[in-house]
Amino acid sequence: HVNSSGAAFMIGGYDPLAWNSSGTYNIDPTNAGRTAFIFNLTNNTMQAQDLLSVLNSGQYQTLNDASLGPTFGGGADIQVGTNLNSGSLYAYSYGSGFNLLGDVTGTNTLVTYDSVDVFKFTPAPTPEPLTLLIGASGAALFLRRRVRARA
Repeated sequence: HVNSSGAAFMIGGYDPLAWNSSGTYNIDPTNAGRTAFIFNLTNNTMQAQDLLSVLNSGQYQTLNDASLGPTFGGGADIQVGTNLNSGSLYAYSYGSGFNLLGDVTGTNTLVTYDSVDVFKFTPAPTPEPLTLLIGASGAALFLRRRVRARA
């Protein structure tokens, strides 16, 4: 993650929609659903998707392409290439005028990546109510027996 001046950065992105290998984009045409974002942890920058009132291209969250690494945005705001060690950043965000690395809007910056990490967030499983009831009853009986044995 190096910008045109040679400075190194730690960048990334988040998309609430699951990735697949369909070759299509995860698209959300509504403002309420546009919750994906990209970020630069080195300079504490976050750029959210553009809303409908600003630019309709904000509907493109991530590209689901099995031949590429993670790709955020319709203009490849962050793109990891097939070799997973290089890619590009397009100057993102209608409002800011700069991409995550501080390069001017309208430029496509070629970058190298030292490492690429991908995480999937899944909710913790919720126990069934009957399982909880049986477990709680068993614990209560065990504690009741221990108390009586001491008396």
